[in-house]
Amino acid sequence: MPDQIFDADGILNALADENMENEWMPNLNLHDVNNGLSLAKELEFHFTQADRSMVRRANFKKDFKSSLAPYREVLV
Repeated sequence: MPDQIFDADGILNALADENMENEWMPNLNLHDVNNGLSLAKELEFHFTQADRSMVRRANFKKDFKSSLAPYREVLV
């Protein structure tokens, strides 16, 4: 099956469609962010305690913290 190729109009239309899909989503409030970060802390603790591989734990912590950074910024 050939890869789908977009021209400039196709890319703009795809971006517009994506934006329209996201517009109906409500914004996160501080309560949601705090709850999510609390759950994330539990998840991080679970994997760092359960995994015996020091390298994998370190990579997980680094990547996990990086992925949560935008949510932590909401609280600043």
